[in-house]
Amino acid sequence: MEKLQGMLLDVDYTTKDHSEIVVYVKTSNGIQAFTDPHFHPYFWVTAEDTVKAQAALEKHSFAEGSKIREIETVDKAGVEALKVSFDKVEYLTKIREEVKDLSPKMTRYEYDIPFAVRYLIDKQLKPMGNVGLEVDGTTIQSITAQEGE
Repeated sequence: MEKLQGMLLDVDYTTKDHSEIVVYVKTSNGIQAFTDPHFHPYFWVTAEDTVKAQAALEKHSFAEGSKIREIETVDKAGVEALKVSFDKVEYLTKIREEVKDLSPKMTRYEYDIPFAVRYLIDKQLKPMGNVGLEVDGTTIQSITAQEGE
């Protein structure tokens, strides 16, 4: 495990078997690219009955082989919500349209936030801001915003 500091230049993603965040950081070694395989595309769903909503999502066969990676029940600002995660961004974009037509009626949230922007928001990172990273080779184990010049 190596600890690095640098300036966050950009965040993007690639997709092969799954979508993976790529973070570009200017370090003392120059511009380096790191991947974060631990972060997955997701959106939120609420419904009157989250147990029935989760069951409907789990048993539904979505178009073109799209599938849900994980569904997690979370308290979001005092409201019970489902965090619906995916292996690929394309699964999210296909499934988000189908979800609104499932029964019981479900409301989708934050389904249109681009994956790289979602990463910046969730990790509280700012482009051109300083970051601290713990990496194993080029794989990010943790990344945090750093105070400083």
